[in-house]
Amino acid sequence: MNPAVEFLSVTKQFGPITACDRVSFPVFPGEIHAVVGENGAGKSTLMAMLSGFFRPDEGTLRVAGSELRPASPARALELGVGLCAQHFHLVPTLTGMENILLGGPGHRLLGRLSHRAQDSVRGLMKQYGLRTSLEVPVEVLSVGERERIEILKLLHRNARVLILDEPTAVLAPSEVEALFGVLRALAREGRSVLFVTHKLPEVLAVADRVTVLRGGRVMGTLPGKGLDPGHLVSLIVGGDPPDPRSWTPREPGRPVLEVKNLSAGRTGAALERISFGVREGEIVGIGGVEGNGQQELVGALLGSLRREGGEIRFLGRVVSPLGHRGFRRRVGWIPADRQREGLLPDAPLPENAVLGLHDRPPFKVGPFLRHARMREAAAGIVEAFGVRPPRLDLPARVFSGGNQQRFIAGRELSRRPPLLVAVHPTRGVDLGATAFLHERLLEERDRGTAILLVSADLVELRALSDRILILYRGKIAYDATRETIDAPRLHRALLGLEVEA
Repeated sequence: MNPAVEFLSVTKQFGPITACDRVSFPVFPGEIHAVVGENGAGKSTLMAMLSGFFRPDEGTLRVAGSELRPASPARALELGVGLCAQHFHLVPTLTGMENILLGGPGHRLLGRLSHRAQDSVRGLMKQYGLRTSLEVPVEVLSVGERERIEILKLLHRNARVLILDEPTAVLAPSEVEALFGVLRALAREGRSVLFVTHKLPEVLAVADRVTVLRGGRVMGTLPGKGLDPGHLVSLIVGGDPPDPRSWTPREPGRPVLEVKNLSAGRTGAALERISFGVREGEIVGIGGVEGNGQQELVGALLGSLRREGGEIRFLGRVVSPLGHRGFRRRVGWIPADRQREGLLPDAPLPENAVLGLHDRPPFKVGPFLRHARMREAAAGIVEAFGVRPPRLDLPARVFSGGNQQRFIAGRELSRRPPLLVAVHPTRGVDLGATAFLHERLLEERDRGTAILLVSADLVELRALSDRILILYRGKIAYDATRETIDAPRLHRALLGLEVEA
């Protein structure tokens, strides 16, 4: 069988950094091929080259026997390659339907979207169970809903090679299994699926073959069936991964955040009179399938979404709708989308280290920025949180996703906030970085920080949380302390089958 994709000694450098070093392996029609490795291993760079966004410095890429030349997204699409990237390629102000049809067949007929094309998209959505809102701007959608828009866009364009970069990062277990059903169906149709992930149980569950990258090089390509997890881990990290620090009981202190009858938003995920609190030294986990009010909750708390009703108290004081700016300055925030909300991608690390604090001492005195203090702050974060490479002069965008996440977490925690809002803090992060970030969150909790943890990963929620709340269509469907969690009820709540009285 001829390969659908061939990587032949592909090399890519960014200045002194070699992201991919003579990478070679084939991908065949009808297979789900997992590509795994730690952050910075070269996975995203390799996929960006296959989808035409980067050009290899050396080597050759072939798709269905044809060389990917010139290397461009248009040429990749022409050859049938579609990318669902970790950071989505969507126009925020356009609707989901407009993004799916943009630039494709049937996009505009006499100034209007083709009804036939729209019907085709709705048919795909129903066929593959990719529920999302197609008629509203994607900027108001959750991360999970935007991901479904991206997948629908690939299916509508009939991509023969689909690249899915961390596609399950914000999905609930039921959604993950549904996605795997989609991937298996696509493979049976003869399409090739490149599945980039850090979640090794998912690799073992769905992959036909697995290629491991470490330091930009191929460590091996292995059959997925019967693969030994220990051997896979050793190839990825070059030894055993660090053990995450375990949760230990702790008596929480005074209330830090109190939410009473909060309502916000006007979509199907609008919050409806929800109430909860977070105390000193406590992690409260907010779970649920993406698009059930998590984004609205974070927006209402941080002031980017207008409240329709209810009250927010911070350290005993009411936060008025006009008082969010002062509240936000005292709250740490690890956002869901690190590139859009957490960083200035083209700015170096010192500028990113002082975001939100750049207009006051010690980083600004009078009209002057104190660049030495900015560099000092950035250097402290890089050292304490193991950001690699330790280069303060590089723009944030050239760092891997995991290192960007380490930097954002380090920036927020270094400010010692009384409250930390952490939204999908380990999305797209490798084994070692996940363990590291979990340990730091538990250390902050033990130091007395109140932490609101929003995550679609139930394993993460159960590993870290003192209390878990499940949201379903803007309501609290399940609320339990760590000691009283009932797993069947929790999973029913994810599907809307369990509603608290």
